[in-house]
Amino acid sequence: MSNAGLSHKGFITTSTIFIVLNAVSMVFELGFNWIVVRLPEGDYGVYGRLFNIFFLITVPLLVVQLMVSKEVSSLYATGNKGQARYFIEQSLKYIIIGGLAITAAGLAASSLIANLLSIESVTPVVLLMLITCMYIPVPVLIGTSQGLKRFYTIGFLAIAWGLFRFSFGLMAILILPELNSVLTGIIVAVFFTLIISFLCIKHIFTIPSVKLGKHRLKRAYSFVVPIGITLFLITELRSIDLVVAGRFFDDALVDAYTCAVQIGKGFFMLTGIIMIMFPLVSAENSLNRNPIKYLAKSLLVMVFLSAIGIALSWFAPEFVMKVITGGKYIEGAESLIRIIGIVILPVSIIYITANYYLAQHIAGFIPILIGGMILQWAFILFFHTTPYQMLFRVGCANYITLFSLIPYFLVQQRKHKQDYSI
Repeated sequence: MSNAGLSHKGFITTSTIFIVLNAVSMVFELGFNWIVVRLPEGDYGVYGRLFNIFFLITVPLLVVQLMVSKEVSSLYATGNKGQARYFIEQSLKYIIIGGLAITAAGLAASSLIANLLSIESVTPVVLLMLITCMYIPVPVLIGTSQGLKRFYTIGFLAIAWGLFRFSFGLMAILILPELNSVLTGIIVAVFFTLIISFLCIKHIFTIPSVKLGKHRLKRAYSFVVPIGITLFLITELRSIDLVVAGRFFDDALVDAYTCAVQIGKGFFMLTGIIMIMFPLVSAENSLNRNPIKYLAKSLLVMVFLSAIGIALSWFAPEFVMKVITGGKYIEGAESLIRIIGIVILPVSIIYITANYYLAQHIAGFIPILIGGMILQWAFILFFHTTPYQMLFRVGCANYITLFSLIPYFLVQQRKHKQDYSI
């Protein structure tokens, strides 16, 4: 891949192949969901709530992935491969220390977390913390591949992650059909994903290491803060309703809500196009060129594919449900499935747009996301009589947040026209 970026045709082709690879990984995701949906009643909802907690507590690790991507891309573009190796080594050291601290804190608070999620035993929470611990180095390794613009490698890693979870999850549930067994299978899957991710970038460690100055390291790691805040807020916007659903509804209704949210994750996976957009926008910005074309192309691809999924979910919700669950019917899920894509679409647009700005060291949009999170919490607390009502209000909050970003976008574009040649 050229450091300067991709042509229109190249971007569309690369994005299409990358999305296809992610779609293949989604097949294994569906297969894994087919496994967990057959857990005893209530365990499926517990699984959904646990893994929304997983996404919440691993936000700092995802932050590092983007930061590593940006720095590796920059260092390789300027021929400083030895410095790139040193930066990767330092990043692995820091993320392992920080990740272990998160894991230790989670283990110490396992009883509190179990009580918050209405889980009778702390064992699933402990197993979740072990999954988190094993996952810690993966974002640095994937971020390295992203910085090298090895987009197809990242797609194949997503497939491997799905395949391992499906395979070991299936083995686990055949041996013992309960939640703790499946979580143990996921631990094994994360371990193998970690090994494969390392093998994809091991050649970097044959390059002689060249120390980076403290100023460059400080500049790189200072980028963690706005990325971290953004990812946390986006995760809240798309996940917090499921986390708290167990406080408002019984097990059967939570299972229905979980089914719809799992379908929503499929819609949100289309935002994976940022893996291509992010380093390209950063490169364009460093060349003093307006990178708006990459935002426009990313949104075009994502919205087009989302529209197809929204139409299918609206007109054939039972079909979509049975695809997700492997043929199982979940009472009360159809009405939620009809609108889940519409609810997720604004969050997807916000997420892609936020990464477009982060790649340029712009973080002024963050207060708008904070306002959106507060609004969503307010809507959930006041409107949760039924799952449909709560999901509908979450969607309203998401669209209000998206529309609030429009004035900010227009101001930034005016600035671009003044500063850059388009």
